[in-house]
Amino acid sequence: MLYDAGMLERAVVVFLGIGWIGCGSSQVTPTSPAGAQNTTATPDAETAAVPTPEFLCQRARALRQEGCAPYDRMAPSLFEHCTVVDSIYIAGMQGCLVAPTCDEVQACSVHARRTGAPYRGPTAQCEGAPRPTIPAGFSAAEIARSYGATDHRYSDSPSSKERPIEVCGFPAQSVYLLRLTCDDGSRPFASRDEAARARVGNVGEGGRCGRIIDHYEVPCPERTYDVYIDAYRCPA
Repeated sequence: MLYDAGMLERAVVVFLGIGWIGCGSSQVTPTSPAGAQNTTATPDAETAAVPTPEFLCQRARALRQEGCAPYDRMAPSLFEHCTVVDSIYIAGMQGCLVAPTCDEVQACSVHARRTGAPYRGPTAQCEGAPRPTIPAGFSAAEIARSYGATDHRYSDSPSSKERPIEVCGFPAQSVYLLRLTCDDGSRPFASRDEAARARVGNVGEGGRCGRIIDHYEVPCPERTYDVYIDAYRCPA
């Protein structure tokens, strides 16, 4: 199964953005493996805890076993190999998993998505990364030159799987889509939730560093734009 870069973020939109989905009846309080921070989850993206990858893997597995959405709907392979941790990081939700209950994890995750929690996970070199779901790390100057960084309209930077728009983290995709306008100045999306729901899926590995590329369809009066975004270009 091809790993879906936006799986966690899109699942949260589907399960929580439209209507609240309840958790299982049990409540799991995570233990703290070596290196995990013993803090209480907070919806503040700037002060949220940054647990270790080992803790995130353990907690995601517990939430899946509990029947907590969206983890209960994810492919088993994501948990067997712990690549689910990559999706937690790229969605900016790593601080939320220290919460003791499913409801608290979900509430924190929704807040993190809507406020654009920063990426706090690992980065790797552009080429030779162990997985295409670990962001490529760049200097601040290089980040400023990312393709699409200065766009104002959807027609400014035509994108493709080979040359996608470049941002850091899944929430930044919605920020980009909300910032731009159609040629007549109109905006096709009224909220981040609407922008996130415009995601068609991923098209596999592409872009300058071979990371997973997401595909969005953006309806404008002049045309429907196919917008391809690489969310894996982050500060080193």
